[in-house]
Amino acid sequence: IYDRFRGRVIIPIADERGRIVGFGGRALGDAQPKYLNTAETPVFNKRKLLFGMDRAHSAIARAGYTIVVEGYMDAIAAWEAGVDNVVATLGTSFTSDHAALLLRRAPRIVFCYDSDRAGQEATLRALAAVHGRAAELRVLLLPDGKDPDEYVRTHGADAFRALVETAVPAPAFHLRHIRAQMADGIEGQRTALRAMLPVLAELDAVERAAYVRRTAAELFLDEGVVADALRRWLRRGGAAEEPAAPAAGTPARRADRALQRAGRQLIAAVRQDPDFLTQITAAVPLDAFPDEFFGTIFRTVAAQIAAGGVIDADFIAAQPAEESAEITRALVEEPPTPEARAGALTVFRRAYLTAALAQHTHRAETMMQEGKAGYVDELNEVKRIQDELAQK
Repeated sequence: IYDRFRGRVIIPIADERGRIVGFGGRALGDAQPKYLNTAETPVFNKRKLLFGMDRAHSAIARAGYTIVVEGYMDAIAAWEAGVDNVVATLGTSFTSDHAALLLRRAPRIVFCYDSDRAGQEATLRALAAVHGRAAELRVLLLPDGKDPDEYVRTHGADAFRALVETAVPAPAFHLRHIRAQMADGIEGQRTALRAMLPVLAELDAVERAAYVRRTAAELFLDEGVVADALRRWLRRGGAAEEPAAPAAGTPARRADRALQRAGRQLIAAVRQDPDFLTQITAAVPLDAFPDEFFGTIFRTVAAQIAAGGVIDADFIAAQPAEESAEITRALVEEPPTPEARAGALTVFRRAYLTAALAQHTHRAETMMQEGKAGYVDELNEVKRIQDELAQK
């Protein structure tokens, strides 16, 4: 044992009945591998064993869920923090055998792996290992780029116990990971949406509707675009499909029906009363309009009014064909009532807030992961936006 584990803390590994079946060695310095185990034997099979299962099984049954970490020291640190329903993998990926072992005791699993890239990739593999089983899966995201052992030593037991309550559902983790990898531009959005479709397809109807909306917000897409892509994907039995590219000469991101109707009502309202534009810009900044097509129209209209001009036939004729046609459609409809104006403004305000919520949430998560100061301010802004959305 000494030759194999020299320079390491030696930890006995038991099966779920408490029988010692092997040993693990945690490197004291920078030696690799970080964790070294007994060689595989008929009784020591890493694919079927979880460190601490003998100690944690009662706590798992009481809590109704298991927290899975990557290493022995992570599990020991959690136990010291008073969180007893924690087990660790043995230097290998989480497997379907591990899932079966845990789900016999509780229906929920929370994965708490290192917050670096390797840890996040390991989390994705672990979630895949439970695929197809009746389980509620969550992911605990650690700030400051730390692993669970470091987090407990730095922030204390109370902070770790509080953090456990913030674990996010597996679909939210998938979406966060996809959003973090998304490249700029339309191709980045297309690739990210394609990656999210299999996740959405696995959800029940209620969850699917919620995550279609959330995916649209996170990827800065219209909800209808996400829903249509998912329907096509499901019709094809999950086969990959290239989302349709915009036709030449058309805006890359056109309004969904609710935004389109609201946009036309607001155009007509400004034609009736140019001063109404100030209410629009107070609700939705023109440089952050939730639909770029209507954003272009309203920025042009604002410039015309600021220059002392009016929205007349000459102005409309001077616009590009798409914008000119949309303004014309708006002006031939019945003038909006005050109630219709207010409703249209609410539609755009809500769309703006939804996009802002996704941006501030992403910033807060990124700053927490990188240990940057100021993430509390971002979280406060997230809370403020959520409160306003709840009132609309």
